[in-house]
Amino acid sequence: MRWDDLFDDLVAQARTVEAGGVAAEVDDRSRWELGQLDVNDRVLASADDTVQVVLVDGTTVGGGVGAAGRDWLAIREPHGDALVPVAAVARLTWSTRARPTGAPGRERARLGLVQVFRQAARDRAYVRLALRGGHVAAGTVDAAGADHVQLAEHEVEMPRRHGVVRSVSLVPYSALLVARGDGRWLR
Repeated sequence: MRWDDLFDDLVAQARTVEAGGVAAEVDDRSRWELGQLDVNDRVLASADDTVQVVLVDGTTVGGGVGAAGRDWLAIREPHGDALVPVAAVARLTWSTRARPTGAPGRERARLGLVQVFRQAARDRAYVRLALRGGHVAAGTVDAAGADHVQLAEHEVEMPRRHGVVRSVSLVPYSALLVARGDGRWLR
């Protein structure tokens, strides 16, 4: 009888240790998986929620997450889409009831900033670029280089023609805080 009690107790202890080991392994695996995610993965996990993006200059962009690429986020603002380079993000905030789970809810585009601006150049998109230092450049995207966008600066109501272009600017992506276009230009 005593041996039966001893064996039953040892089996119960082994099951407890095994269950605890499995739980610890699951916790470790969850932490490892979370450690593999980057900012865009976390943002895409809450794509239907509203986020506040604080930029490195202290300004904010707020709205729903439209898309994300290799190095950018598209935020759906009430008046159009805002393209935010991840390098310009100082902080992302959700409401307390809507936190990113970690697992992406949408597929992330493999496109980088250069591909997005090449598309804008092809579409002759008019954009307003908010730059570090408080500067704003506005005009038609002429071209996109590996590390910069070329902008023909002119008034918004004028189509891009040689006579209306005031200047041509090269804007390094590293200087870009946010790009906004009229309507939904990030499709």
